[in-house]
Amino acid sequence: MKWNDLYKFIKIKTGKDDVVKPLILTGWYITSNLMKEICFREQLEYAYDNGILENVKTYLGKLTEEQWHHSND
Repeated sequence: MKWNDLYKFIKIKTGKDDVVKPLILTGWYITSNLMKEICFREQLEYAYDNGILENVKTYLGKLTEEQWHHSND
């Protein structure tokens, strides 16, 4: 999943282990869209706080529309 790739990307760029973990595998199916959004926002805030938000924006900008999760999915 691209969300796990984003997690790994942030972890590598920051060199830290306390990155907010993505909701993947079985966690994906039992988690509401609201909780997924909150987790994603926390990752973006983490990237901002650690000075790599522009890197994350570039990474996310390369995703296709089909690779994004939409709340009606």
